[in-house]
Amino acid sequence: MSYPKMVRIRQLFDVPPPVKDIPQAVRHALRPLRPALKIMPRETVAITAGSRGVANIVVIVKTLVEELKAMGALPFIVPAMGSHGGATAEGQVDVLRHLGITEDSMGVPIRSSMEVVQIGETLGFPFGWTKSPSKQTTLQLSPGSSPTQTSKATLRAASAR
Repeated sequence: MSYPKMVRIRQLFDVPPPVKDIPQAVRHALRPLRPALKIMPRETVAITAGSRGVANIVVIVKTLVEELKAMGALPFIVPAMGSHGGATAEGQVDVLRHLGITEDSMGVPIRSSMEVVQIGETLGFPFGWTKSPSKQTTLQLSPGSSPTQTSKATLRAASAR
């Protein structure tokens, strides 16, 4: 059997320096969004937390919770992981627990449901949201990026108004 000619290559990636102060980086990323968010006192805000390997997700989510509370919001956490956790609401809460995200550690409720409703479209694709909190939710803050989350401490704000 003959093999195709092989050539050794080397690929270099531009890797940013590691973030030394993650809470400060989250606050810095959130700061320019504050005016556009228009969060009113006692307004509910969902923070999605997934299982796709976002580095330091516990610190990121906890900082988001603290910042939203400081803005007068009533944040809560929604598991955002599709079929992980056995595709059950309880299983997804368990996945978050294994990551270190619990109601006790975050100081806010976790609202988990597998029921979804379509609330819009993005680039022609339906955008779904968990049914239980969708009526009171005004904003979704997501550590990572969708549909596949990265290990960067990025924030994406998607209005659900």
